[in-house]
Parts: sequence; C-alpha cells; structure tokens
Amino acid sequence: MSDELARPGSPSNSSAIAGITMADVLELPQEMRHLTTWMMRQREVTLAEAMRYMGQSETELRPALRFLVDKGFATEVEVDGQAHYRIRMLLKQNRQVSIDLWATLQK
Repeated sequence: MSDELARPGSPSNSSAIAGITMADVLELPQEMRHLTTWMMRQREVTLAEAMRYMGQSETELRPALRFLVDKGFATEVEVDGQAHYRIRMLLKQNRQVSIDLWATLQK
C-alpha cells in the first residue's frame, strides 16, 4: 500500500483522529474499499466472516485487515478470545458550528 493512504492513521495523527470519512475510504484501492464498505455495513466482523465474504484465505486477508488497523481505518477488539474488526467512522460533528456560521453570514 502506498504511503499516501497512511493519512488517517499515520503515527503523527493517530491519537488526534476520531475516525475516517467516506473520502478516506474512496482513496483506498478497489479491493480494500470493497472490504471496508462491507465491514461498515456489518459493523463488526471476524476474520472468518471477512474470508468468506472476500473469498480469500487467511494468508491473503490478514495483511489487509492489519493494514486497516495500522492505518487507523479499523480497530481490532477481542470478543470471547476471537479477533473482531470494526471500521472507525468519524462521527458527524455538532451542527451548532454550521448554524452559527449561517447566522454570522446572514448578518
């Protein structure tokens, strides 16, 4: 994977970022984007579920999941001794900023 994809979870900003946006997902290569959007719809997946969906072996898929975790696109959590993966979507920001901005612009 190229370094330009490292933006969301790069070491310099991994603690500051609250998640990824759809724009970040669209910058991924097609296969990674396909996996990521599916994971978003599932909310949480296991390696076995991802392997079935993608039609890939553990050897093929584990590096993709590791990339998503390492770059801040996903988190890995342990549930009953099994790794589960969740995409880290950026929550919508408070709309008050937009309302305040429009109020200021209307003055």
